[in-house]
Amino acid sequence: SAEAFPCPARRGGLPKIAAVCAGAHHSLLLTQDGAVWSCGKGTAGALGHGGRADSAAPRAIVALKGLRVVAMAAGQAHSAFVSEDGALFTCGACANGRLGVHATHPPTVSEGGARSVADAATSAPRRMCPLPARVLLPEGVCAAQVAAGIDHTVVRSRDGRILTFGRGQAGQLGTGDRKDRAAAFELPMPPPAAAEDAEDAATAATAALSAPRDEEDAATPAGCSRGPGGARARGGGGVESGSAP
Repeated sequence: SAEAFPCPARRGGLPKIAAVCAGAHHSLLLTQDGAVWSCGKGTAGALGHGGRADSAAPRAIVALKGLRVVAMAAGQAHSAFVSEDGALFTCGACANGRLGVHATHPPTVSEGGARSVADAATSAPRRMCPLPARVLLPEGVCAAQVAAGIDHTVVRSRDGRILTFGRGQAGQLGTGDRKDRAAAFELPMPPPAAAEDAEDAATAATAALSAPRDEEDAATPAGCSRGPGGARARGGGGVESGSAP
């Protein structure tokens, strides 16, 4: 039988929660003061506690202490966090580059953090990163929003740029190919003028489709074109006449 655990909220152990998100086997809770708690399956390090142990009750991610988190996402076996100053952090399974972390450049979470993320990353290839590690974004890019798929991550910057990394086998990264990306890749966006032209064209097409047809056109079934003498020529070689020969 399942082991019963007391609810932390009932004993005053859980602070007020502002946002939540759920992965395949773990959950993330964002408090009103910007701290993150996690619980669930910890095998891949997605809980961010520094180990692989599961947690049946929410625990604060101590490695993020000193940061105010404003956005977060939970994938199948990884987690991502955006801090108030626009920095991006990830932890969990490293396969397919879903964390976007370069193992040869392990940055720390913060000077005041309880444990340095550098302790969780080495120059050797790793299968998991059990502590949040900072993702190296292009110069000048500040993260604002993050989303996580099964094994890929998508980031929106404050100025509207989109960056992706992780598995690309199904084209989910939007890079135009099916390659995996282990580093944040900025998607090329159409210039504003091109985007406006495309929107105008779509609006015109919608208006044309919704415009009323005259009675004759309205009486013509779909897939038919009206010919001389009222004959309706149907595609596929068939001909239907509007009057007897």
